Amino acid sequence: MISDHISTFVPSPLICSYYNKLGVRFPDMTHVYDVELNSYIREAFAENDIDFRSGVYIQVTGPQYETPAEIRMFAGMGADAVGMSTVC
Repeated sequence: MISDHISTFVPSPLICSYYNKLGVRFPDMTHVYDVELNSYIREAFAENDIDFRSGVYIQVTGPQYETPAEIRMFAGMGADAVGMSTVC
């Protein structure tokens, strides 16, 4: 389960002409993923004796795969998983 993420998507998709119907201009990213839902999922896995893993996902643009040096850099940044298909 993704517990947090690092986005390398540049520029940020939030950079645009501000349109107030889109919501908050500067969203708080402290708890991007629902803490209560994550807890419920963890409990469900534990109750059913299912191996559970959680970590930080880093989104890259691709389309090429990462070099070994990039993987080391991402690990140093705190990433546990790397991908280009999951949208954060």
